[in-house]
Amino acid sequence: MIRNRIATAAAVAALAVASIGLTASANAAPVKASAKCSLDTLKAKETLRIRKSRNTSSPAVALFPKGKTGCFLGGMEGQKYKRCGKTYDMWTEVTYRGNHGWVPETCISW
Repeated sequence: MIRNRIATAAAVAALAVASIGLTASANAAPVKASAKCSLDTLKAKETLRIRKSRNTSSPAVALFPKGKTGCFLGGMEGQKYKRCGKTYDMWTEVTYRGNHGWVPETCISW
């Protein structure tokens, strides 16, 4: 009988410690995943609007600030534009701080 009470007390104590650990981890600040690019990184030559599609009238999903780096996902022709001193039709697919979209290729550097 004493052995059962000791075992029960130990089990209750272990459960209490485990639940405290779960509560602490649930309330803890989330750990940020490292922002590693699967392909290349690129840098904005000027502050750019990250657009939903490859055209200047497409809605912007976010800003890509001048001098900041993002992840390169690919490139494709789109609407012709004049940006960063050049007229061109190539757009670069990027992610920046979780925002995904397109920026003019003439305004990024590798």
